Amino acid sequence: MSPAVSRVAALAQLTPTAAEAHFLPQELAALKAALDRLPEEAAGPAVGIRPAALRPDDPQPSLPQAAALQNAAAARDGYFTVKR
Repeated sequence: MSPAVSRVAALAQLTPTAAEAHFLPQELAALKAALDRLPEEAAGPAVGIRPAALRPDDPQPSLPQAAALQNAAAARDGYFTVKR
């Protein structure tokens, strides 16, 4: 497998078998070719997503620690605790 294909597989968190690794370069090339055929306008904003309205960033007081922890399932020494 080429270094480029290995990198793409790693980024996609794939661990291809030897048989899959043999076909991966062709599949990635076909995918790239299909994406290259799309007009740039087709990759516009996602449906239903609008740019966020900007508002002034006015600092506010922090939530008191006791209020933040009051509904915690578990807390210790002023911090949330979670199971590992």
